Amino acid sequence: MAAPALSVVMGAYNCPRYIGAAIRSILDQTFRDFEFLIIDDGSTDRTPEILRRFAAMDGRIRIITVAHEAICSMRNRGLVQSAAALIAKMDKDDLSLPH
Repeated sequence: MAAPALSVVMGAYNCPRYIGAAIRSILDQTFRDFEFLIIDDGSTDRTPEILRRFAAMDGRIRIITVAHEAICSMRNRGLVQSAAALIAKMDKDDLSLPH
């Protein structure tokens, strides 16, 4: 299988209020050739459950679970796991327009 054109990397830590809308805004993009890496930074609330539910619905989502660490370390883990040459950074409470 060919590498995707784009890797979207997003960190998540204890954010059940925002994470669903952020994920949906990426999945609703008109550009479809991407992988979506979500790094769960050791969440202790419902966030992991929400992430698993979205990952089960869309094969482009890959969840990477790490112990709670600094945001830079968490993002670097996502960069190392990325398959695409182009990277887009997304925050857990960002919303992306579809185009």
